[in-house]
Amino acid sequence: MINYNEMEKVIQDLNNYVEKIQKTTESQKRIDESVEQLEKIKESISEIADNIKQYTDSIQGIESKHETLNSQVDIVLQDYKKLHSAFELLDIELKKINAKNESFENLLQATKGEIENIEKSQKLIITNQSKAIKKNKIWFGVLTGFASAILLLTIIGFFL
Repeated sequence: MINYNEMEKVIQDLNNYVEKIQKTTESQKRIDESVEQLEKIKESISEIADNIKQYTDSIQGIESKHETLNSQVDIVLQDYKKLHSAFELLDIELKKINAKNESFENLLQATKGEIENIEKSQKLIITNQSKAIKKNKIWFGVLTGFASAILLLTIIGFFL
């Protein structure tokens, strides 16, 4: 005979089993959805990682350029300091040259004054010599005339 109690128990077990399978299927479905979401998250994280790597590479490039720029700025600063020192030395030399020029100008003015004094003295000497020559010519003329008169008188006196 058929035992209905056992059949019901088997049916109940089968129903329990079907429920468990349904729950397992639902769990599997949720697991699959979670896996898909995790894969999307993984892709997003991978993209973020790539972006971070690009950003890091970019920063390293900028840092390298910054170091190069700093090096160039240091070189320019050293060149500026050299130029500044050269200009200071040039300024000192220009001041020396200006002082020498002032001394030379003073010497030139003094020399010019001396030359003017010499020219005045020479003009005075020439004027005095010219007067003396005129006096000498006059005296020479007078003495020549006087000597000629004496000579003429002597000759006349000789003949007389």
